[in-house]
Formats: sequence, structure tokens, C-alpha cells
Amino acid sequence: TTSGPGTGSGDGLGGGGTGDGGVAEIIPPKPRGIFIPPPGRPASARGQEITVWVFVSAAGRVDRNSVRLEPPTSDPRYNQRLIESVSEWVFDPARQGGEPVSVWYPFQIIL
Repeated sequence: TTSGPGTGSGDGLGGGGTGDGGVAEIIPPKPRGIFIPPPGRPASARGQEITVWVFVSAAGRVDRNSVRLEPPTSDPRYNQRLIESVSEWVFDPARQGGEPVSVWYPFQIIL
């Protein structure tokens, strides 16, 4: 195998990439605000780091049924409030090839 610039005589179509990683790269969604966990955090969760997974639609909305907490706190009622709070978030949607797309998006919070 050799490396280096090509000869320019090939007949492939190429990937049509952009300077930022190609047209196939997905640019992740961006939250339109700062997330503040709901009040009433259980004492047992103080300092706990949670990865929150959400499915963000191409319109930038969170599918409420998609919200997952990894790991959840030991308080099911607080988990439910946290899920309800996260499901109200609005995002600038993810983009692929300049078009909005739906994606799973993880973010971390520390309680």
C-alpha cells in the first residue's frame, strides 16, 4: 500500500466532504438553555453524576418517553420530576449534510 496524494485520474465520485468532517458527519443538537435539576434533590443523590439520554427530534423537541437516567437516583419520585423537567427542553436540532435530523443525545449532570 502506498500513501500520498492521488493522481487525479480516478473515476470515483468521492465523498463530497466538507472541511469539518464530511457530509456524513452528524453535528449534535445544542440545548437552547441551561439545565437546572428540579428542587428537592434527595440527600442520597448529592454529588451523584447521572448521564441523561434523550431522543431529540429533527424539530429540536425531546420525546418524553425517550428520557433515560443512567443511573437513576434512589428516589423514584425525584427521577420522575427529573424526567419531566428534561422532557421540556428545546434544542437546536442535530444536523447531517445541513439538514435537521433526529438523534439520541447524552448529557451529564451532577446533582
